[in-house]
Amino acid sequence: MVQFRKLIETAVANRSEAMEDTISKNGRSSKSHTSRGNILRKAFFVLLSAAVVVMGSCDKDKDKTLTKINISDAASLFLAPSSGGTKSLTKSETKEIRLFKITEDGDIVEVDFLDNGGNKIEQRTMMPQMIWRISNSDYFMARFSYKNYLVRKSDGAVFLINVDVLTYDDSPRRAGGFRNGDLIVQDANKNLYCMTGGINNSAERVYKFDVSNPNSITSEPRTPDTENAFHFTVSANGDIFYCQVLLTGAWGSSPRVRKSNGGLWNVPNVSNQINSWTGLDGKIRFLGETTVWNQETGGYNPILKTLNIDNESVEEKILDDVRHIGSSSWENHILRFNNRIVLLSNAGGNVYILEIENATSTPRSIPSPPMRDFKIAVSSNNNIYLSGTNDAAQPVLFKIDVNTGTATSLFAAGAYDIFAMTVSPNDELTFNALRMSDGRKIIGKITSSGQVQVLDESLDSEVVVLERIQ
Repeated sequence: MVQFRKLIETAVANRSEAMEDTISKNGRSSKSHTSRGNILRKAFFVLLSAAVVVMGSCDKDKDKTLTKINISDAASLFLAPSSGGTKSLTKSETKEIRLFKITEDGDIVEVDFLDNGGNKIEQRTMMPQMIWRISNSDYFMARFSYKNYLVRKSDGAVFLINVDVLTYDDSPRRAGGFRNGDLIVQDANKNLYCMTGGINNSAERVYKFDVSNPNSITSEPRTPDTENAFHFTVSANGDIFYCQVLLTGAWGSSPRVRKSNGGLWNVPNVSNQINSWTGLDGKIRFLGETTVWNQETGGYNPILKTLNIDNESVEEKILDDVRHIGSSSWENHILRFNNRIVLLSNAGGNVYILEIENATSTPRSIPSPPMRDFKIAVSSNNNIYLSGTNDAAQPVLFKIDVNTGTATSLFAAGAYDIFAMTVSPNDELTFNALRMSDGRKIIGKITSSGQVQVLDESLDSEVVVLERIQ
């Protein structure tokens, strides 16, 4: 930048001499020529001064180090184009994406980025690209300017992560292979795990991050570099169950466990594309399928499998009173509650809801609302929220009480086609949707009592991501 300024100063000097020569030759006998020369010279200096100021401002922003984002009063965060349009994460269009917060009062505000002196950094220079939730964690992860940061929820402090986390939003890289599984998970010791790699034909591996000292985050690969891992699940103790594909493209022999102590165990008699989850007791579980057809449930009896990793055994329990939802679909969803785990799937024009774990260890089916399919599933402390379509192909949103199975429609069928939604523990639901009456893309809220409110329609954008952080 210093050299550039010297070039500008030299150009100014040379240009001034040239102007003086021109004016000297042509302007001694004419006041108009002198006036014209003065105007040109002043205009030239104004333009050059503006260029120096702009370049200096950009240089100043470039030298600033991001240390915090202002989310002190934020209930939710979302990324969206600042001037309308559809979501995009392409390199050329990321500059147009802005990070916004939604306060508990429903105000929508562009988030301030701050340096270590508390000075604002222009959002356009930070290029916000993505945010990822980390369930039950004090942090979430964000990607700004093609760098990954851990962000503390309590004060917005940011900490750089020097590993390129996979950003592809697809089921194989999500926990358990569920469509809505977390991309980043946490064990009982608050270590974080996620997929990394896949760049320049390198292996996609599960990495472990020690964030006990966020100012010095350490990481290590936990799966071998000879295979691509997917559908990973982490136990409370830090054991990793994952499916595998060899770098040659061939399927691995079977799913594996990378034990917390470093050992490997090939799990026998298990599909290599299965959904898995961490149970209420911290153990890893998954559903298999028997060949026994159940006339009452209209499907094959499922079999619940639990990994006992210490002695390398698999505990099996056949479930003969619930319908199997499908063991290897990348469209399956999972919802976690304090005392239960619920699995959901679309199959044959029906929605299936299976409470696979609960306080009584008795799996049960939950009645489905009048829907032919769902595309988004979220949960509060006591309710499931499903957005999808009914038999008449109209968009609908239902709230289902997990205790009673009672379903309630939250707006008239065909009112809103929801792109994204998130809900608080006490049933304050925030959503981004296409308003069917006029085609406007809005940010809305549904209170715990069921009142629908429009928070913003000026952005008129489909959000890139919408996440609840408090």
